[in-house]
Amino acid sequence: MKKILGTTLGVIFVFIVLALVSLPNAQETGKRVLRVNGAGMASDQVNLWAQRFMETNADASVMVIGSSAGRGFQSLVDGNAEIAMMSRDISADERSKANDKGLQLIERPIGQAAVALITSPRNPVTELTLEQVKKLYAGEYDNWKQVGGPDEPVRCVSR
Repeated sequence: MKKILGTTLGVIFVFIVLALVSLPNAQETGKRVLRVNGAGMASDQVNLWAQRFMETNADASVMVIGSSAGRGFQSLVDGNAEIAMMSRDISADERSKANDKGLQLIERPIGQAAVALITSPRNPVTELTLEQVKKLYAGEYDNWKQVGGPDEPVRCVSR
């Protein structure tokens, strides 16, 4: 049986401007456009929700762009998005930028991300602490013997 360790990494936050602005698509159909930008890890799910929303709201168009939490937030502050998807807490600097622009933010958690760690059935390591996992992925630990395993290199693979 494969060894799996589920570790909750964080909560995906969506930061919504208190008053969403409906923007007309001037040269196309006259639909209201809602622009969503941010954390790529959330973009697939948010895009599915956007498709369902547009199916029942023919006068609306939702454009989802998967980038990064920082880019999504900057798009919100710059007025290039009405919703920013974030996979981390908003920083003090970002809150200050939003405040300077007169934006009132609302945070809405929409899910949690997790990591499943899978090792070879030949690897005798059966448990890892969160600190060990951090060090493995940060490259501080590069050999399984550093966490009680065999003298073999660690190869961390992620999507």
